[in-house]
Amino acid sequence: MTSPTTERRSRRSGPGIHAGQTAAGWAFTLPMIVVLGTFMIVPIGMALYVSFTRWSGNGDPFVQANAPLVGLDNYATLLSGQGLTGRDFMTSVGSPSVAMLVLILLAVWTTTGTFMLMFLAALQDLPEDVDEAAALDGATGWQKLWYVTVPQLRSVLFLVVTLGLIGTWQVFDQVYATGGGSPGKTLLTPAYLSYEQSFKQGRFGTGAAMAFIIFVVIVLLTWVQRRVMTEGDEVGR
Repeated sequence: MTSPTTERRSRRSGPGIHAGQTAAGWAFTLPMIVVLGTFMIVPIGMALYVSFTRWSGNGDPFVQANAPLVGLDNYATLLSGQGLTGRDFMTSVGSPSVAMLVLILLAVWTTTGTFMLMFLAALQDLPEDVDEAAALDGATGWQKLWYVTVPQLRSVLFLVVTLGLIGTWQVFDQVYATGGGSPGKTLLTPAYLSYEQSFKQGRFGTGAAMAFIIFVVIVLLTWVQRRVMTEGDEVGR
């Protein structure tokens, strides 16, 4: 006869009730992984390759005769006098206009609702006992807001600032719908310049390079914001 202890050990060493769940999980997620890889990761890799070529949009970009490799020439050209440092873009940034003001107001109006919902959800999740403790300590309304509420919203602030930053660098449809930089090249954005280089001037390599420069800038600025907020949180503690 087997003892109860032996039976319990044999049951534990068996497959258990969770056996096969890992395989089932991969089976359910594999189709989405394939879809994302096919329609997102692969195109990004193709665009990265195109950014190192001089492709005009005609023919297969992976054929040397259609898209000769130029290395970092596209990136050097953009950073030395065209694109993000070019005259038209710097004119758009450095010359305020009524059109740019309208575009800014439009961007604020279309994104404020979403950001307010994020803040509202975070505020509803804050513990009430912390606010009550601050009131018992004699904190005023402004002191509670600045020293109690805002520090607890640091993660949401980081999310909102990051999303706003990404959206600012990716503004395209408003510029396209209002005349493509008109009036006087005062409504140019990096995203629209990437489109203009590719589909209007037939310089797809330069347009792709500009898109990846924008990506690097967004990543760097997001990292700086995260470091600043993290250091501020550590100082507050």
